[in-house]
Amino acid sequence: MAGGERLALVRAGAVLAGGGHHLDRAVEAVAALDGDRPLALNLARLIAPPLLSRGADAALLAARLVVGAFLIWGVWDNIVSAERMREFEGFLAAHSFASPPLMARLSVYAQFLVGLSFVIGLGTRWAGLVCAFNFAVAVAMVDAKLGVRGAFPATALVLFGLLFATIGAGRFSVDRVLGRSEMRRG
Repeated sequence: MAGGERLALVRAGAVLAGGGHHLDRAVEAVAALDGDRPLALNLARLIAPPLLSRGADAALLAARLVVGAFLIWGVWDNIVSAERMREFEGFLAAHSFASPPLMARLSVYAQFLVGLSFVIGLGTRWAGLVCAFNFAVAVAMVDAKLGVRGAFPATALVLFGLLFATIGAGRFSVDRVLGRSEMRRG
């Protein structure tokens, strides 16, 4: 398809979509792209600019730091205060967890170690699985009764755990230095 035919096809699509200022700008942008490339490739470059993918490792680092710091902060009071740990045990007992003293300690120290792992980027894939499991239990046993808004934070942590488990820690991590954080792409 020649450049002029390609531009006509894009304009026709814009008209069928209802036109408008934003579509006109998209048509102009497609026309300005390399005319030798297939239309689909030009549109793909508009939708997901290659420049954005250059920040993937920095974005992954930011996500790891924020989630990891949040997990550490969230359990620190239970680690340094026996009274707060007992409160958490009572919370687990009220929600019918088996062996609340044991489960409280397992959950608190798992969250702390997972948070530390995310922050430094060491053992990130395994930590992601532990995070996903811990918060899936929280959703099933407690947060599901709270509705969508109430379950969202723990559900987000399940998803972050799965994300880190599947794609690893990224370039800025101890895992990368040790050669264990290569993203596997299909």
